[in-house]
Amino acid sequence: MTAITTTLTSLGQLVKDKERKVIKDFYLTDLSHFEITMSYMLSAALIGFIMQIVMFALMIGYFSITDNLTMPWESLPAVIFVALFSSLLAVVINMLFIQFISRFDSLNAIGTIVGTASGFLVGTYIPIGILPNFAQLLIKLTPGAYVAAIYRQILMADKLKTAFHGQQSHFEKNDGN
Repeated sequence: MTAITTTLTSLGQLVKDKERKVIKDFYLTDLSHFEITMSYMLSAALIGFIMQIVMFALMIGYFSITDNLTMPWESLPAVIFVALFSSLLAVVINMLFIQFISRFDSLNAIGTIVGTASGFLVGTYIPIGILPNFAQLLIKLTPGAYVAAIYRQILMADKLKTAFHGQQSHFEKNDGN
């Protein structure tokens, strides 16, 4: 699950509160509309960040056990920074769409579409380089592809150099880096 789908799910509470008119109770407090919206956004970003870190830890453990793969621990700060940045970016993008959604059922439908599309847009299901030019152009317009490429660069840079002996340009082109 990408940061976009995780934060979209987390921001579902905002849509739910709007639909049930619970948010009007929050407006009775001393908090401004901006502060209330920011609290939803920051909580969604925090949930997205925690989900990414948990999945990262689980996958490092899995690959360590099954493939004896080790992680270059000096890249851990960069991974944490990218996770935090991608969560914040995902929240901002999702808030652009959430503003126009008033029903939770509509959000669920959009979440299903976004969740499925995000797998294609970051090269999870099909390598980006083998897609038609139009699809590659569409992918270049989405930030998720760049976040995935940054993760690949951070986590695979040393492995790619040794596996391809410095000749990894064809692989990177097909992989979307």
